[in-house]
Amino acid sequence: MTGKWIRVNKTPVLDVRYRVSGLFEGNSYEFRIFAENIAGISEPSYPSDPIRATRPVTPPGPPSNLKLKDWSKSYADLVWTKPSRDGGSPVLGYVVECQKSGSAKWDRINKDLIKPCAFRVPGLIEGTEYRFRIRASNKAGDGEPRELAEAVLAKDILVPPEVTVDTFVFLKWKKPDYDGGSRNLAYHVEKKPKEAEEWERLHKGAIKETYFMADRCIENQIYQFRVQTKNEGGESNWVTTAEVLVKEELVVPEIKVNNVRLKIPIIGKPAPTVSWKKGDDENLTDTGRVCVESTAVNTTLLIRDCQRSDASKYTITLRNSAGSKESSIFVRVVGKPGICTGPINAPSEQTDTLVCTDEYGKPTPTSAWSKGGKYFKPSDICQIETTPTSSTLSIKYATRKDAGEYTITASNPFGVKEENVKVKVLDVPGPPGPIEASGISSEKVTLTWTPPHEDGGSAINTTLVNKDSIRKDGGEFVLTATNVGGFAKHVFNVKVLDRPGPPGGPLKVSDITAEKCVLTWAPPADDGGANIEYYVVEKRESSRLAWTNVVTNLQVTQYQVTKLLKGNEYIFRVMAVNKYGVGDPLESDPTVSDNPYVPPDPPQTPEITAITKDSMVICWGAPVHDGGSEITNYGIERRDRISLRWVKCNKKKVTDLHFKVTGLVPGHEYEFRVVAENAAGVSAPSPSSPFTKAIDTLFKPGPPGNPRILDTTSSSITLAWNKPVYDGGSEITGYIVETFSLEWDPPLNDGGTKIKNYVVEKREATRKAYATVNAICHKTEWTVDQLQEGCNYYFRVLAENEYGIGLPIETGESVKVSEKPLPPGKITLQDVTKTSVTLTWEKPEHDGGS
Repeated sequence: MTGKWIRVNKTPVLDVRYRVSGLFEGNSYEFRIFAENIAGISEPSYPSDPIRATRPVTPPGPPSNLKLKDWSKSYADLVWTKPSRDGGSPVLGYVVECQKSGSAKWDRINKDLIKPCAFRVPGLIEGTEYRFRIRASNKAGDGEPRELAEAVLAKDILVPPEVTVDTFVFLKWKKPDYDGGSRNLAYHVEKKPKEAEEWERLHKGAIKETYFMADRCIENQIYQFRVQTKNEGGESNWVTTAEVLVKEELVVPEIKVNNVRLKIPIIGKPAPTVSWKKGDDENLTDTGRVCVESTAVNTTLLIRDCQRSDASKYTITLRNSAGSKESSIFVRVVGKPGICTGPINAPSEQTDTLVCTDEYGKPTPTSAWSKGGKYFKPSDICQIETTPTSSTLSIKYATRKDAGEYTITASNPFGVKEENVKVKVLDVPGPPGPIEASGISSEKVTLTWTPPHEDGGSAINTTLVNKDSIRKDGGEFVLTATNVGGFAKHVFNVKVLDRPGPPGGPLKVSDITAEKCVLTWAPPADDGGANIEYYVVEKRESSRLAWTNVVTNLQVTQYQVTKLLKGNEYIFRVMAVNKYGVGDPLESDPTVSDNPYVPPDPPQTPEITAITKDSMVICWGAPVHDGGSEITNYGIERRDRISLRWVKCNKKKVTDLHFKVTGLVPGHEYEFRVVAENAAGVSAPSPSSPFTKAIDTLFKPGPPGNPRILDTTSSSITLAWNKPVYDGGSEITGYIVETFSLEWDPPLNDGGTKIKNYVVEKREATRKAYATVNAICHKTEWTVDQLQEGCNYYFRVLAENEYGIGLPIETGESVKVSEKPLPPGKITLQDVTKTSVTLTWEKPEHDGGS
């Protein structure tokens, strides 16, 4: 800080605006202006208010890459990237605005600034079109907007279902192109006869598949079907099919036991040739078990007595002169039903035998079951259940003697069909032989035993049970099977599921203050065989044994603990949680909650740089040491010489090194002091400034206006003038009257006779002719009046004796009638940077005539 004034411009400044460069960032400066004309330099203007040289801050540019990520009938998801220009200040957040179709008004969506570069706009009205734009904001304000290129229509989109009508009405549709932001889609299906008004739901709850078999339709009646999509956000609009006529053909009854029939309608002109292929390479031909039949309108693939090896992808290829077409069908082969345990509350030694077949025929055939020529009748032990598509024979308390060949006979008015079904009754096996242990060590043991005498009608399985397993029981297990032909081994990798281990350490405690700290840890090396769902953080004072919960359901491996007591010593611990429970804890070292910084040193002695009768501008230097924390505020205090109490001057926070104190009592003397504040507290006060009196600074008054001559005599002239426009801050106490005077010496040659008098003349510089000022001047000096301020004049004097008027003597240069200008007017600071500032000021009210 210095009290010396330094001239800024080296060359004259003709405008009332000037850019001052070469400043030091962070320093405060005052400026004053002088006006200069041919008569000299004026008094300085009032000093400007102190200004700190800082980098200029402007609003940021528009955000980049604004895109629509997702939308539905009720919301829109927007994403963008940071603006390429931040305006010299970090971007504090973003503002989202929307405009409805047909309106010119843009509405702000978010009350608070958005920190991330993504935002979901809620509350959209379905069917309304919207436009969106984003603004970035810094401490200078909101920047220019970036508008989304396309308008957004708030609606959900569904794809209409495709309907295939076969024996039943089979509905099939595609998933909607847009799932509304949720993968948990479900569907509702309804039907309605043509003449009905009410729709009928065809299922309970919602279905997940994109197909549905609609049954209970009346033959030869016309129906309509409709489908609706549903997710967590609600339900879509219905999509309705065209009218469908339900009609089926009469078919001779047929019993299907492990048969597959694929009947595909075909279209083409000329009639296409048909070929079937299994998998990617194997072409199908008639083999008796596999039969292909084709007509002009359909093709049928029949596979009798299906085996598990028949499961595959089957491809049909159609060819004619117009081209070719392929379509694939995936066939899954399911085996015959086995023994069902039941009923659920029956003793374990009781079993049921179920024999099931598929039936097909119109009208629905009647069924009869027999074994060895003996037909079964319903009883407490034997039950027969027949539906339009299947028949089931159930035998309770079945034993091995119930095994054998069963015959089912199906008949309707068009014929009779019989098929045989082989049934194998299974039972629990007998006990294994004695167990022998060998190869016993600290890490493993080998167990051997002999098979049971009775296998229960099925292959024997070996089971190894280890009760109360823990994590260390997991690992590699080897099963060895041995007979007279040799042995075989199989390796099993066993993973024991358990609670997770402790989180990865150490548990770091950082950013410690008197009230908070930050905990950081790593995921546990042992997750217990399941995903870590969340973490639990606890704390306790080292003087206590009880733990206090800090947070649960924490998804990240870092957390800021708050509400600590200053000076207390704490221990923290973290536990991982999976679906099997809470894992072992990871503890931290004892930590004392205290600030890592102290209050700052006092500021330097304040100085007073500008004084008026009711205000003063105070400047001071920053503390030598800030205590390890940034200075957040300066407190300015004043004391009147006649008082003992210090009064605080600033209500708002002050971060600059200068402050204008107002509200002073004119004529009173004041001293000032300053305190600095950081996160740790307030410093001691600075040394006090000297007492300074609150009075206005006085300047010279401006010139009087419009001087004029009221009267003249041989010895006096009466003058009049107007008061000056500017009084210099004080009342006018008097005037000084001056005149423009000419002086000359008598001529060296008086012509041989005494000089009687002199003739004084003047002319304006722009004219050629002289005008007489005084024709009988008896002295060698004369005061010339009635001159025009700001004009240039030439003067000449002629001597006269009794023989006449001599040659004139003339001023070598023109003389401009002027005086010093008044000081310039108010100074304004513009375009402040860290190294320069641009000044503007008002012209002087009086330029001195130049």
